[in-house]
Amino acid sequence: MKFNEIYNVHCELILDNGRAITLNTLQQGRTYAGLQVGAPNKDSNDHAIQWHLEEARKLLGSVGEPFVIEPERREYHIKPGDMQGVLDRQNDRPPEMQHIPEWVPDIYSIGVFQSLCPARDKTKDFSMLTILWYQPDFGLDANATKAICHVDWDSFATDLEW
Repeated sequence: MKFNEIYNVHCELILDNGRAITLNTLQQGRTYAGLQVGAPNKDSNDHAIQWHLEEARKLLGSVGEPFVIEPERREYHIKPGDMQGVLDRQNDRPPEMQHIPEWVPDIYSIGVFQSLCPARDKTKDFSMLTILWYQPDFGLDANATKAICHVDWDSFATDLEW
């Protein structure tokens, strides 16, 4: 994030296509805050991603459909092999009752971004896009910033009028 003198904070990103966007709102939370016992699996992660997507839709009455940067999915939580005991117990169950652990990064992030140029409709004044992504810790992760810079703004942002 670059420092933006207008807002007096580090809130500006330059996308791969050269477009400057400003982060207006950032909401973050623990991906597995509601997990009481056990390990998540593909189904529970899909459900969590849909729930976070609903939160993104509600954030500041966001306009348009939020864009999801698909999270990395892995079979370990912190380091490779740390779920081996859980995997071993799954092998004792019938296939229909096996729930192979699957983890996504521990923090979900929802950012509302704005560009002072419209994405497609040049009769509009600006464009906005809400983006959902996952990262390992709170704050703005360097890998997340890179991924946001790759988003095709012109295809997904919504054009608006002042």
